[in-house]
Amino acid sequence: MIKEQDGRLSLYQPFRDIPESWVEKQKRVEEIHQAKIYNNLFFSDSSDFTIVVVSIDPCLSSQYKETDEFEDFSDNLTNVDGLNKLVSTVSPCTLTSEETRELVRKAHAIARVNSRDGIKIHVAGVPIYQEFVKQTLMKDAVICVALAGILVLFFLYVFFRRITGVVFPFLIVFFSMTTTMGIMGFMESPVKIPTSILPTLILVVGIGDSIHVLARYFKALDTGADPKHAISSALAGVGKALFLTSATTSAGIASFSVADIAPVAALGIYGCIGVGVCFIYTIILLPAFAAICPGSVQGSKKRTLFLSLDSFFESIAVFACTHAKKIVVAGICICLLCTGGILKLKVTHNPMVWLPRNADIRIASETIDKKLGTMANMEVLVGVQNVKKDARLTVLQGMEELHRQIEESPIPSVPVNQIRSVVDVVTLAGKALGRETNMNRLPTDPDQLSRDIALMELCAPILLREFTDHRIQIMRFTIHLPWMDAVVYGPFLDRVRSICKTLFKNGETIAITGRIPLLVTTLNVTIGSMVRSYLICGLVISGMMILLMKNATLGMLGMIPNIIPVWLSLGIMGWAGFPLDMYTLLVGSIALGLIVDDTVHFMHYFQSCSRQGQSISRTCILTLQSVGPPMLMTTILIVSGALVLLSATMNSLKYFGGAIAGVSLLALVCDLIMVPAIMTLVMGRVNTTKYPRLFLSDNRRKS
Repeated sequence: MIKEQDGRLSLYQPFRDIPESWVEKQKRVEEIHQAKIYNNLFFSDSSDFTIVVVSIDPCLSSQYKETDEFEDFSDNLTNVDGLNKLVSTVSPCTLTSEETRELVRKAHAIARVNSRDGIKIHVAGVPIYQEFVKQTLMKDAVICVALAGILVLFFLYVFFRRITGVVFPFLIVFFSMTTTMGIMGFMESPVKIPTSILPTLILVVGIGDSIHVLARYFKALDTGADPKHAISSALAGVGKALFLTSATTSAGIASFSVADIAPVAALGIYGCIGVGVCFIYTIILLPAFAAICPGSVQGSKKRTLFLSLDSFFESIAVFACTHAKKIVVAGICICLLCTGGILKLKVTHNPMVWLPRNADIRIASETIDKKLGTMANMEVLVGVQNVKKDARLTVLQGMEELHRQIEESPIPSVPVNQIRSVVDVVTLAGKALGRETNMNRLPTDPDQLSRDIALMELCAPILLREFTDHRIQIMRFTIHLPWMDAVVYGPFLDRVRSICKTLFKNGETIAITGRIPLLVTTLNVTIGSMVRSYLICGLVISGMMILLMKNATLGMLGMIPNIIPVWLSLGIMGWAGFPLDMYTLLVGSIALGLIVDDTVHFMHYFQSCSRQGQSISRTCILTLQSVGPPMLMTTILIVSGALVLLSATMNSLKYFGGAIAGVSLLALVCDLIMVPAIMTLVMGRVNTTKYPRLFLSDNRRKS
């Protein structure tokens, strides 16, 4: 605070020393409340809550280099983009990961030591948030991968009933995961929330590729085939489909690589690499493993569960073919019903709700926001090209008018709790000297303004430097608001931009930054990136389906069972009130890349059977008996791997895991029932009078 004493201005710190009495304490608190520049910034209105702001000195970082941050300062303001260039070039050096971890550890240690009965010390801020997320992701990754691995090993043994059926896929996944994460480390790509799902994704994809090969391999062994012939015929039978499924999955995940958000783009790049690595290791290492350990031989009592599922899948095929029209009509009705839920979906972006409610950083942030309402901020930087006194006064008057318009016509959904600017600092001099005004706080005389700035340079240079540079060319206007969803901030940000364009027309350069623009920009970029990703994913996968079927109509029909699960899931989310955020928006492309694999295997085998002159219904039975068990097993593994994410600490991973599990279950139902029904309606009609002869399997006929 500034006060006048003996004709001179001096900086007065009310709490530089501890008050000796309660009356003195209340007097000093009242002095702070009377200074608008400090309202709701350090003390709550009830004076029962205060914060200590720690500014990180870039000189403390080992990466800091002593350079002149204001070199070519004025040259950067000679064009419209000069201020943005200046902001990006003079930003202070940040701490390294080790330094940030040590800073956070020290802060928590100090808080624990000084907390006592009746005094609770909270620790919050961007470094605290980032370190919490980093440590939590590392812990969640280890736990989730371990749990998913245990479930995968269990289901592999249940289905294959062989140790080799457990070991082979596990080795494929292990090598694929090690290779992919090694590439990430070599490229120095950090693990963020989106890329934290990579281990689980590689686990699911690698196991799925292995299952389709081993299913045929072990089934051939159980029927008495030679081990070498069994593995070669198995790989030859599913090799083309395996390549296409890997390509479609890669396309679904690679669609994120065009995202404008770096962590999401990294997921697209390294996810695509991981899927490709899984395919290569499957077709190269799996036959090698089978040659080294041939597994069962003729006459072995160990039989896979697949043979015992033939009658089950035959029944499903019979149901789908005989009720094809009813199934398709029911599917259309359900999709129409879910359309209403999709219309109720709300896009959101609030990184704070990704954290668990009992997380210390979330409790601290919500407490500060509740008491002060200033957790979010928006910075308006105004660059003055003309440093003359008249130009400075015009800019400061524009900032004062900006302050007035924001206060007098606020947006009801966005309460403004504090506005601070260089105007407040400059007018402190006039207030301390007794020069009060009713409307305009600034002097109307440019010479008087220059004198006030000079006085503040002498008595409060540190305070002045918070809002402007040493040449008074960049002026800062800070708006403090409570932490809310980024969707709410959008209209407020647009309004501030509109006012700035109206007020600053004399060549000033404007840059708006801070947490609020960052959140709003992230939300807008995410939506745009996801739209592009969905379009790319859908077009690429549709093209691959057409190439597989060699028929545009059948290829597009093959996409229907893959689009329906995503559509139904979005509808269910809408009716249930689940919002769409950055991570639930990822579900569509990833799920489409995963669930299309089963459809590709079905279509591939369906084509092979139809060339043999079989009827449509008979072809559906043989197809489901062949690819149904692997489809069932891969879905079980995808669902179990996704549900493991429910044990994660981060809420964003929980939502993602639940959505993937739901889409995968719906996709299995569509592939088992909807695809045969569509094929029946499109390629032929079922003759129900010949049902016994038409639908009996070869084994049951022989018996």
